[in-house]
Amino acid sequence: MKKFLFCVILSLALISICGCNKKIDYLLYLSENRQEVYLCREDGEELKIFYTQKEQPYNADGYVGQLSDICEIYYKNQNTPQSVTIAFDGFEGEMNYSSVDNNFYLSFSAPTPHKEEICVTLKIDEKEKTLSAKNVFEDGVITFAEAINCVIEYDCDYIQSLTQKNNFFGEIGVRLLYDERCFYYVSICNRSGEINAYLVDGNTGRVVAQKQTFTQTKRYTQP
Repeated sequence: MKKFLFCVILSLALISICGCNKKIDYLLYLSENRQEVYLCREDGEELKIFYTQKEQPYNADGYVGQLSDICEIYYKNQNTPQSVTIAFDGFEGEMNYSSVDNNFYLSFSAPTPHKEEICVTLKIDEKEKTLSAKNVFEDGVITFAEAINCVIEYDCDYIQSLTQKNNFFGEIGVRLLYDERCFYYVSICNRSGEINAYLVDGNTGRVVAQKQTFTQTKRYTQP
């Protein structure tokens, strides 16, 4: 699918154009990068698997820390079982239940697998079953780097306000999302904890929504 005009041509180093500082590689300021999402929905069940590079401990303060590879799993069942254990790719663990979000959650350290699908074995209240979660990324979807560049071009004046002497005084987060099709959530946090967030259409690269928030206490909820 044809991409939005201002996202067609991108530099390999992801430097900005249209007035923003051309010497800055904004990928160096990534504090969160969710590149892959695997999804399975069937018969009242939903399984989501996210692979993310994220600073640990995560702190939205405008500074980039050491990044770690993390796998996060969310499982929802309309019957609300008492216990759920998951196993795949050599890993097995019992998932934690969140009454607030009405789902089961588990995270552990693991690199991004770059697969088309992931087959998991679930033990739900002593009964086992297998689910196949498919990678939501498809042909025509822009990359995370392109999504960031689209935001930089869209809000170039703000990006420039955080730039001084070829340094960027903030941190950037990007998450691949899926809601019938792919989107990217891109956040830019300055040193004061102010966060400018943008929702980018995964096919066109167009910024379809924008909001401003401030750093708050975080928990493992999933947008």
